[in-house]
Amino acid sequence: MKEKINAAYRRLYSTPDGQVVLVDQLKELGFFDELVENTENLTLQNYARKLLKHCMILKEVNIRLFVDELFKKSVPE
Repeated sequence: MKEKINAAYRRLYSTPDGQVVLVDQLKELGFFDELVENTENLTLQNYARKLLKHCMILKEVNIRLFVDELFKKSVPE
């Protein structure tokens, strides 16, 4: 059952509109915030991570890809 749910999350968020919504949700949940200021923010960030895990994005096998893409696409200050 968990695999079916995760596959549904991935299908939903892999569409262009789904990716726009996922980015917005990650921002709203504070996923990109540098510091966690309180327990509520930590809970929200953990939920953001859970969303990425459901989408089968945030997993150990993707760590190197994740870091590589961040360096390729990020803009230094």
